Parts: sequence; structure tokens; C-alpha cells
Amino acid sequence: AKQCIDISFQLDDLNGVIAAYANAGRLHLDNFSPEKAIETLEAGLLLANEQNARLRLVELLPTLAEAYIKIANFERAEKIVERVLVLSRELGDQSYVALAKSSAANLYYQKGEYLKAQYYAYAASKLVRGSEESFDFDIIIRTLLAKLQVDLELKSFQEFQQDINEALQTTQEKNAIPY
Repeated sequence: AKQCIDISFQLDDLNGVIAAYANAGRLHLDNFSPEKAIETLEAGLLLANEQNARLRLVELLPTLAEAYIKIANFERAEKIVERVLVLSRELGDQSYVALAKSSAANLYYQKGEYLKAQYYAYAASKLVRGSEESFDFDIIIRTLLAKLQVDLELKSFQEFQQDINEALQTTQEKNAIPY
């Protein structure tokens, strides 16, 4: 991950540097190192802010919020989620709006605010289902996961079954393995 960042700096590709920070942060988070993810993502955030790279911010911020959620810093995570919700709406890209809403659902789920989590999970799912846009597989799965967690917590078993079926159908269509 550090090599990608270094190479992007050498090529003077600041957009690539920000993307490399975002990817490295995701890797750290997926490998159970939320503190290292935060350090890496905050560096990318600083550069993205300096460059006013709004698209890169919308890609980076949900992962940063997730990292703060993992260490139970809900206050910081909530500020990040609020920012990404605003930015994604301003950019007008429905996939980023769905990702931002999935992030909000995850935040409120982890905080135990299940009705808020349900609102955002269902809003994200509605965007994914109702859009003509092509969505990144990761966004689809994160949206479904948020919905499934909320369904279980609120004991919405009929919705849970429907969401499980949708998740299985989606992974079969994309020829992927759900994680």
C-alpha cells in the first residue's frame, strides 16, 4: 500500500495519491487495524481537502467513518457521515448517495439507534434498487448488509428473508462470494 502512495507521489499524480490512501486505509480496516486505517485515511483526507477533490472525498470518507465506528468514536464518525451525505448529494451521483446512506445506517446501527439505522438502510436500498445507474458491487453489498443488520435487530424477519434472497441473487448475478 505504501508503495502505491510513493509511486503516485513520484508521478506527481495527486488524484492517484488520494486514491492510494483510500485503498490503503480500506486494507488496514479490513485487516483489523482501525487505528492504522485512520492514520492513513486522515492523510488522504488532508490532501483531498487541499486539492478540493470532492469526488475522492466522497469515496474516502465512508471508510474513515467506518474506522472511527470500529474504535467507538461515534462523535467523529457522525461528523464524517454528515459531511459525506452533503457532499454526495451535491455531486448528484446516486451510487455515492447510496454509499453515504449505507454509512449512516452502519453508524446508527452501531450506536444502537435502530430506527435511524433503518431509515438510512432502507433509503440506500431504495436508491440501489430504483436506479438505472450501474452500482459498484461493494456499494450494493454494504447497503444490503446494513439492511440485514437492522432487520434482525428490529426483528423484521419477513424483510430479513427478502433481503437475504436479494443478497444471494445479487451475488449470483455478479458471480461473487458474499463476505
